[in-house]
Amino acid sequence: MHLDDEDQKSFAFEEKDGGLSHLDLAKELKKKDLLLQYLFDNAPLGIMQTLPGGVIVRANRMAHEIFGYSYGEMNGKLVDDLVLPDDKRLSGEEYTRKLHSEKEVVVFEDVRRRKDGSLFYASFIGFPVLMDGEVVGVFAIYQDITKRKEAEQVLKEKVAYAETEMRTMKRYWEQTISLVSSVVEARDPYTAGHQQNVAVISREIGRKLGLSGEEIYPIYVAAMVHDIGKVEIPSEILAKPGKLTSLERELVKRHPEAGKRILSKLETPWPIAEIVYQHHERINGGGYPRGLKKNDILLAARIIAVADVVDAMETHRPYRPALGKDAVLEELYNGKGVLYDEDVVDAWMCLTGH
Repeated sequence: MHLDDEDQKSFAFEEKDGGLSHLDLAKELKKKDLLLQYLFDNAPLGIMQTLPGGVIVRANRMAHEIFGYSYGEMNGKLVDDLVLPDDKRLSGEEYTRKLHSEKEVVVFEDVRRRKDGSLFYASFIGFPVLMDGEVVGVFAIYQDITKRKEAEQVLKEKVAYAETEMRTMKRYWEQTISLVSSVVEARDPYTAGHQQNVAVISREIGRKLGLSGEEIYPIYVAAMVHDIGKVEIPSEILAKPGKLTSLERELVKRHPEAGKRILSKLETPWPIAEIVYQHHERINGGGYPRGLKKNDILLAARIIAVADVVDAMETHRPYRPALGKDAVLEELYNGKGVLYDEDVVDAWMCLTGH
């Protein structure tokens, strides 16, 4: 039967009850197909569609550009033959197996090969296309990430260099601090080992408070030299067996300022000088030299303040015998939240089983 033009139009539009005619539907499907093809061809990422065996059905412009092929040249070829370096065959075949046998989405970053044999870093996302539970094809998405990988390598090298420099600087500081600490103790033999003891106690308190190693290190260093300012105090005052005069006490109380002045001349990434300057400050503002209160005092200085009191009271001094652990416990318990930071005192008590 022959249909003239009018009959064809009538036939094409006869199913229109509230919906699209066959002709309209065909046009819409054609539009969508063209749109999808346009998006596929012009996507900023390399996209390939392959058959289950790995043969490339189609590859977009960016995929050809990434791998160095002329447009259309990749179609009909085995994807593994085109993009896998020889030493990546096994891993590439494993990815293919996961896509086809295990029907899994595969994501990785690895080296791939261009047409000219040059290698580059690529990110890959592959997902199987399923029909009735069977893999009928695979969509693979590639992106050249060589520049990012190179930037990551440069960053990694810079971090490694910085870490090496930091270790070198720490060794330098440890040697310097040990020397400085020994100078102080040589002038005040009655407190030999005091700064080392305070440093160890401070470190343990810091750990109990949950501080990181990087946070604890400057506290330890500052504690090792917290009395460096005493080098400016006459040794006869430091070793005096009797009670100090008011003038002598004022001289002794200047050692935090002297310590800051001395340590400020050293270049360091940590506020060592300021920590030392504050280690005799007290929570209620009754400390010296500036009468700082609460959180105006650095946490490091609050930790050293407690550690300093603990070791000083447990150690023999020229003007008194060691006071003992009970006296230390009473001092910290009564001064908790008044003179000494509550959390720091709690950490020390927890460490010592109180």
